[in-house]
Amino acid sequence: MTVGLPLRPALGVVALAITTLACGPAARAQEAAQQGEGGRAWRFTPSLSVQQTFTDNYRIQPERESDAVTQATVGMRLVGAGTRLRGDLDLSLTGLAYARHSEENNIQRYLRGNGSVELLEDRAFVEVNGSVTQQQISAFGPATDNPALANDNRTQVTNLTISPFIRGPLGGSVQYEARYTYGLTRSSQFGAADSSTSGLLLSLQGGDRQRTLSWSVAANSQVSDFSEGEESESDSLRGTLSYPVLPSVVLTGIGGVERSDLQSATKERHSISGLQLEWVPSERTNLSARFERRYFGDSHAVNFSFRTPRTVWTFSDTRDINLLGAARATRAWARCTTCCSCSSRRWSPTCSGATCLCAASSRNST
Repeated sequence: MTVGLPLRPALGVVALAITTLACGPAARAQEAAQQGEGGRAWRFTPSLSVQQTFTDNYRIQPERESDAVTQATVGMRLVGAGTRLRGDLDLSLTGLAYARHSEENNIQRYLRGNGSVELLEDRAFVEVNGSVTQQQISAFGPATDNPALANDNRTQVTNLTISPFIRGPLGGSVQYEARYTYGLTRSSQFGAADSSTSGLLLSLQGGDRQRTLSWSVAANSQVSDFSEGEESESDSLRGTLSYPVLPSVVLTGIGGVERSDLQSATKERHSISGLQLEWVPSERTNLSARFERRYFGDSHAVNFSFRTPRTVWTFSDTRDINLLGAARATRAWARCTTCCSCSSRRWSPTCSGATCLCAASSRNST
């Protein structure tokens, strides 16, 4: 199984980045809180659990084999916020011991963390997000969320995103933001799934959305680079114009253009048009609905939340595109139509070969 492999360098990067961001200043923040200097305390929570699983099909295969699996998990969580730093780190190691099939013994790693640091007051910031999780390889293989079951269709995936940005006023009521984002994805089994992205966002916005006419303009450029040497590029320019038709209702018009090479070998230009409605009748109730016409079809995002003294009710429905996932799926699909006889050019598992199964799985994930 791939889940028992040693840590890859990318995992070390994730752990080092988030731990450095959180743990170092955390100690100072705790000390400041204890000394009454106004710093907010950080909270460290260790955890330990043991679980026993008895199964008649430990490998999730047609030929059943029984086993008893002992699962022990040790973890920690660090959460807090200082004057200029916030962080949330959740880390755990799970050891699995099989009574009848000791060759399956392994250690699975889990990490989710995010942090932000304010480099210059109200001006310059850095955000870091990272994760190490177990994910399904193919949509057509065995699937289970139970880590105690030995599943060859599961692999360890590492994600890391670093985003420095600056923001502030630009005369009058105009606000600006300039953000650079770099992200990487690493898989412990298939190097072909490794990828990295880099993007630049420039935005301006002005006016008071709750009282008068307001506007915004955002330019975004993103490049996705894959381990096989392929690249995908996309650019967009989007503008919005908002007006409060009622004190609790804001109506927004959306327009713009975008270019990408997801549907052809060269960049194609497409228009963006849409509307957005926001309704906030009280501090406890919020409804937003956005509808756009894009190059891949219609997209939407509907979000609703309602709070009571003891409950929170939320609803979310979204249809959009993941540019990195779409680029990976498009290229996997092209390889499938080349190496297999997929003359129908459909997303189908009927093609033989790992790359074709990967293509179908990638489309499912986007």
